[in-house]
Amino acid sequence: MLVLQFATPLWYATAVHFRTQLETSLTRAVGAPQLVVLDALGMSDIDYTGAQELGEVLDDLARDHVAFAMARAGQHVRESLRRSGLFDRIGEDHFFPSVGEAVTGLGPKSPGP
Repeated sequence: MLVLQFATPLWYATAVHFRTQLETSLTRAVGAPQLVVLDALGMSDIDYTGAQELGEVLDDLARDHVAFAMARAGQHVRESLRRSGLFDRIGEDHFFPSVGEAVTGLGPKSPGP
């Protein structure tokens, strides 16, 4: 699992940095993460370019069979994601009020008895 915080609006000026930061983090991860949790606490807005970049990231993750979730995304960000179609693509059940809840809800399950 990889948890990444992007504490700035996802705009045209930051979209490439967002993707680069995510790709670098995935490359440096030990093993192949099966889940990426984006902590969006400081992400106050997503513009058209940011939504396009996030959509491409979702394409890449889906191709590699990596699940995606968002934690602490504010209402404005959620509305921007709805307008872009990304909210439905991510899935309402992949939005969490905290990183801990995302990890608990989607992270690896411990083996049963």
